[in-house]
Amino acid sequence: EPERILGKLRIGTCESYVISILPPVIMEFSEICPHVEISTHTALVPDLFQMLRQNDIDILFFMDQRIYFPEWVKVSEQPEKIFFVASSNSVLAGKKHISIERLLQEPLYLTEKGISYRYAMEQSLAAKGYELHPFLEVGNTDVITRFLLKNKGISFLPEYVVRDYLKDGQLTVLDT
Repeated sequence: EPERILGKLRIGTCESYVISILPPVIMEFSEICPHVEISTHTALVPDLFQMLRQNDIDILFFMDQRIYFPEWVKVSEQPEKIFFVASSNSVLAGKKHISIERLLQEPLYLTEKGISYRYAMEQSLAAKGYELHPFLEVGNTDVITRFLLKNKGISFLPEYVVRDYLKDGQLTVLDT
């Protein structure tokens, strides 16, 4: 019976998941297994893998390219959309086919360099000769969205981070 399960569950993940994805999952889990103590541990993906190998965490929840390890059990895998986003009041909001040159004229708020989707985007732009010069780099996507909501620039973020702001019209996906 799940309600009789005791112990600790240590979840390794990124900070943006702790803010946006995990709260409802943890709430549901705590209703099913109310006596399990849950802790989250945030780090970059390579560090999370090391924590898992050292038994410092029990579950790894992350975003990256497909990675396979035969000794581990993969429970779920799904694609995630990632966009350039800005305030709905941005001068770029609603414009079609925004060039990278124009996009990069705006203040850029980005996650840290080691984050998988940022790295992939930077590699793609570098292959075309573009170099990024972010106005701000910060690991917390909630901080980034606060700047965007104040119409202070643009960012490159996963859909799960900005979904609610897109739905209520505060942020918009830029057509690049």
